Amino acid sequence: MEQFSRTAPASARLHYISCELHPVRLQDLKRYYANLPSSLLTLAAMVLRHYPEQGKGLHRLQFSYRQRFFTLDLMYDEATRALRALSMPAPAVDAWYLDGFAPSRNDDMWQPRLFREIAGLSKTGTTLASYSVAGAVRRSLESVGFHIEKSPGYGNKRHMLSGCFDTQPLPLATGWQCPWPEPQRQAENVAVIGAGLAGCATAQALAIRGLRVTLIEAQDTVATGSSGNPRGIVHFSPARQLTPAARFRLQAYCHALQHYAVLAGKHDIGWHDSGVIQLAMPGKEQRQWQGLADAGCYDSSLFRWVSNPEAQALAGVPLPGGGLFFPRAGSLDPGALCRVLSQARGIDLRTRTTVTAMMAGPEGWTLTLNEANGSTEARFDTVVICTNPYARNFPFLPDYPLVANHGQTDTYTFRYTGATGTDSPPVLPKTVVCHKGYAVAWKQQGDHRLMTGGSFAQGHHVDADTAMLADKNRALLASMLPDLAAGLALTGHACESRTGTRVTTPDYLPLIGPVEDPQACRQIFAGLARNARKPVDARPDYLPGLYINAAHGANGLATTPLAGEYLAALICGEPLPMLQEDIQAFHPLRYLVRELKKQQA
Repeated sequence: MEQFSRTAPASARLHYISCELHPVRLQDLKRYYANLPSSLLTLAAMVLRHYPEQGKGLHRLQFSYRQRFFTLDLMYDEATRALRALSMPAPAVDAWYLDGFAPSRNDDMWQPRLFREIAGLSKTGTTLASYSVAGAVRRSLESVGFHIEKSPGYGNKRHMLSGCFDTQPLPLATGWQCPWPEPQRQAENVAVIGAGLAGCATAQALAIRGLRVTLIEAQDTVATGSSGNPRGIVHFSPARQLTPAARFRLQAYCHALQHYAVLAGKHDIGWHDSGVIQLAMPGKEQRQWQGLADAGCYDSSLFRWVSNPEAQALAGVPLPGGGLFFPRAGSLDPGALCRVLSQARGIDLRTRTTVTAMMAGPEGWTLTLNEANGSTEARFDTVVICTNPYARNFPFLPDYPLVANHGQTDTYTFRYTGATGTDSPPVLPKTVVCHKGYAVAWKQQGDHRLMTGGSFAQGHHVDADTAMLADKNRALLASMLPDLAAGLALTGHACESRTGTRVTTPDYLPLIGPVEDPQACRQIFAGLARNARKPVDARPDYLPGLYINAAHGANGLATTPLAGEYLAALICGEPLPMLQEDIQAFHPLRYLVRELKKQQA
């Protein structure tokens, strides 16, 4: 990375992928990095600050150093399995560094299947270097298409192998989960419709890559919907098995924590890593949550079970039970976050602008924009729909099964003057507390604030009965923090209510990816209606240059940073930050495929 930053053109970007079956512990890495030359200490500090210790799978770290952009993908798994799980539109690796131990010491890795995966990700002209000069390694590399030579070694190593892939690249896998449009459209000018959490995250991820982004918002400013609540919680719900959906939620949560930590170091987004306590009421619920914590499915650094006394000590207030404690979770100001993201270089934010029509053409999309001074037309290579209402208004979109939940947050403001007595403010929790509702406290402009929520009513029409929803929120608060709720009732503190509608899907997972051509895909994957278990070796047919990033529901703060990064990588033809088998969890095509498998299509 240091060499790249000194010699590569300013516009160049480096994407480095590393496979580790047994990741180095952070404390050991710190000791090793302490001995590096001083010129590398800044880069080392960046890695250490966000180094992930937990969980198998892919962990994406991103850095900006000396005006150059770096992406580091750490894949915690056996090398062959990890490389097979990568998703990219075509073989794209430029160089391989094979630094594993000699086959005599690490025979499990140096198998023919590994070299087949290496060849499958290589393009014509890809270079290779290996410290191992074992005959078996050389013969295996030659058998998959590399021209290999023995070269002088580095340091104390007498010899090494170097080579070049001089054959035609192999075709990549297909299937309905394949998110890559064919052919891949070159994107330079992108329209992102909707400036909430999803739209702002997508716009920023695209702008970082040098694309021209127009961020279109119908309202006066960003984050006017549910994305503009006074406070938002960064949290995830662990599952009992690491299914693709569970892995997506876990990876999104870890990515979000890293993302917000980086932003908070440069901007005021109100990030407060106070921790989150997910309460479990005594009885069956407590046994279930405690069993999940003890099962070992997740690394203990993510969360742990805390008994009632420890939970109360962490929260600083009385609680009705113990629960799961997420030490790195927290809360932030979603509106401030959206404002920071939307101000990234390369983003043209256009508020009070409504898209009234879209027309597809051979080179992109023409959007009719209704603004204060009249209607105009603008052409874009690519369009990303990131606003839930629009997802229902465009007639060419598939009929995705969106579910609208109308809810309300209630925010109390307290001014601590040092006075005591019946009028003194209540003691607020030091952590976020969740059960069926949630309570989050924070300090803003000298005042202490408490936001409660969790009440909702399904439907697409806004329920104007804010008093009814406020009653529900007070009941939820009483179930989590009974003393605090009683104190608020006695003092009669006024609250500021904010209503909004969150949109999700029946499986509570977002829609992220290319928009399919429903009629064409029904024909391509019609075989699933006859045999749901038989894979169809074909690629989906997508509407060229059209993507969706919507329906994040109540989990938007945890899922939208990874969703934006995923879409930006997909649009730019880069390796994706998600493993191939996990993409099915949020792929928009999943609902059509499920219908076919149920023989309902």
